[in-house]
Amino acid sequence: MDNLKEVLIKKVYGALVGVAIGDTMGMPAEWFTREEIKTNLVCVEDFVEPPKQNLVTYYLKMGQVTDDTIQTFLLAESIVENGGKVVSEDIMEKLIKWIDGMSEELKEEFIGPSVKEAFKNYKKGVTLREVGINGTTNGAAMRIVPVGIISSFQEVEKLIDNVELASLPTHNTNVAISGACAIASAVACGICGMEDLNEIIETASKTAIKALKKGFDVPAPSVGKRIKIAIDIVKKAYSEEDALQNLYDIIGTGFSASESVPCALALVYLSKANTIKCAKLAANIGGDTDTIGAMACGICGAIKGIDSIPSKYIDLIYTVNNLDFKGMAEKLTDILIKSM
Repeated sequence: MDNLKEVLIKKVYGALVGVAIGDTMGMPAEWFTREEIKTNLVCVEDFVEPPKQNLVTYYLKMGQVTDDTIQTFLLAESIVENGGKVVSEDIMEKLIKWIDGMSEELKEEFIGPSVKEAFKNYKKGVTLREVGINGTTNGAAMRIVPVGIISSFQEVEKLIDNVELASLPTHNTNVAISGACAIASAVACGICGMEDLNEIIETASKTAIKALKKGFDVPAPSVGKRIKIAIDIVKKAYSEEDALQNLYDIIGTGFSASESVPCALALVYLSKANTIKCAKLAANIGGDTDTIGAMACGICGAIKGIDSIPSKYIDLIYTVNNLDFKGMAEKLTDILIKSM
């Protein structure tokens, strides 16, 4: 059991740090077009300071995480405090406490549109099940890694149910839950030791399609089917640059779950699940670069583990951010082992 725990902690730790690395490396280019990235950053090859031209992230430090990582930690804390259970009400309370601690200016720049709307509706007395009925963005998928960590990809219905509970406070729509299920499923595959990327992607796609029965039904493309299209684009590309451009042009890199989630899984495939390589690809693809990076690198970290990530990246994440990644990894691993 001790050996199993050691192996699992490395994967869980890798997943959490992966989220932060993808988030922070993508942050300086967030919401730049591909041309704007080339103009203002040339090419993102490491952690860099956000340029003053980026009106979304100019005030952040090099290596500083955004809402992607913070919400991932809030969800992880909720799961730990509730003994491994995903409790929608507690997640919402943690989100509210976090948002209430921000200035109005920071709320405008730091919080996604679906979370903002859900937060306002909840404050007005709208029920928890209804506050997120317009949430079609990637806000649920970006924080879902902890649910993937404590889940088995083989217990699909349980995984989908837990993802629904984690998504419900802000993103209670079929497309958002489907996207979050794709990410959680891929993470669960990585944690359990699956290494075949084709198998992981196929499992994520099937889980996403199965999850379409959850949440409020909204008119949106199928995340599961678009994952397959995104992978096909990568397989047919003649270079990495060609793959990035075609993903940007055809799949899209906006904050819609039906764009960013398929794109994230395609980058996992393109990078061969190398966390740092994946973070660099995400940072240069344009659009919602930090969230695409967070989702993709969370999966890479789960597959390859913490030992695959050079220490200089881990050290900077710890230096800049007041987050105990290893401590949280140990707590989530204990929950995972108890569920086996």
